Amino acid sequence: MKRAISKEDKLTDVELAKVKEIENGPVKSKRKYPGFRKNMLDYIQEYTDYTGIHGFKYMGEQDRSIFEKLWWLILFCISLYVCIDLIIKTWEKWDTSPVLVSFARSPTPVWQIPFPAVTICSETKTRQTKYNFTDAFDRYRMFGNLSDIEMKHFADSALICDNHLYNGGNKSTGLDTIDYLMSVAPQFDDVFHSCRWTLQNKSCNSLFFPILTEEGLCFTFNMLDRSQLLRNKVLVFFVLSE
Repeated sequence: MKRAISKEDKLTDVELAKVKEIENGPVKSKRKYPGFRKNMLDYIQEYTDYTGIHGFKYMGEQDRSIFEKLWWLILFCISLYVCIDLIIKTWEKWDTSPVLVSFARSPTPVWQIPFPAVTICSETKTRQTKYNFTDAFDRYRMFGNLSDIEMKHFADSALICDNHLYNGGNKSTGLDTIDYLMSVAPQFDDVFHSCRWTLQNKSCNSLFFPILTEEGLCFTFNMLDRSQLLRNKVLVFFVLSE
């Protein structure tokens, strides 16, 4: 028995597709690749999975809540801000006072390197026989009944003490303040008992020289001569106030 051949059997596949498109309307073809948003999310997910930056992995994990991701994002932003701030401060410091470090092309033996300068400062800033800072501080804190000369000595002595003790006083100092600090500071015999250099006992006066620093009167060994550190021409600025 012969099978009846319909009209559709005589049409090719291309013709059938055109007929169905006419009957049902145009058929939208499927996208061969995912969209831009999906690709971007996949790239971010892959980057957070394999990056070595601490914290990024937790921001990209799917099973973590939005609060955990937000917390790690805040920590990352804070760390980034601190790093940028440190970089800016380092750049400003280098820009204002640049320091160039160069390495010698030929090695230098240790015995040819000069011994560095050593500065020793006493923890006791004033001799109690000359000025009792503790007694003055207690009277200032409890009663505040210091005379003008006592207040002047107290403010001058506080310059070489911790900042939390007293922050008042004048913003500038004169030669009388320096002379006062030198007079009440511990002397050689109060700081040194004996000195020895290159296996030889020597007098401390011949090895150490007094120098005034922010820690008060200190003593320096092997320091360069003052003529190599200072200059004779000194610029003096006067501040005029009404």
